[in-house]
Amino acid sequence: MTVAVRKLDRGLPRIDVLSPALIAKQRGEPIPAPGQRVAPETVERSLKAARRLLDEARRDREEAASVLAEARTHAATIVAEAVVTARAKIDVGPALPSVAEIIKATAMRHRITVGALLGRGRTRPVVAARHEAITLAHAARPDFSMPALGRIFRRDHTAILHALRKAKGGRP
Repeated sequence: MTVAVRKLDRGLPRIDVLSPALIAKQRGEPIPAPGQRVAPETVERSLKAARRLLDEARRDREEAASVLAEARTHAATIVAEAVVTARAKIDVGPALPSVAEIIKATAMRHRITVGALLGRGRTRPVVAARHEAITLAHAARPDFSMPALGRIFRRDHTAILHALRKAKGGRP
């Protein structure tokens, strides 16, 4: 207990330094013996100094309490923001590219229209572009099933399977 109190007292002025006996010693006045009366001015000075130190300590304590309350509020705000951000990332996950963007980019790369890529055309350039778009969409969006990709590309799920197998070098 005394060790903790000593650590807390570091840097603080000691009140017993302002005792009448020590003040008299600093001034070179005779030190009053125990039980001997001390001059009232000396006692008044000591009490004034002690009150001043006590007032300063109270102000410091109030300031420290307000700083601590502000820090706690700030920390609570940071924690709340972190929780919201974490939940958002858990709920949403990483941003996945849109299949529509993949279709549009593939159509532009092959210099055909999106309508032609999604249409009924079976010419080699259109089929190659469609198969590339299906492969890219499947790789970018593993959360979509074959029937879901089929609905997007206006095809049956077996056509999606055929495009993926063909891209992997499987059966033609």
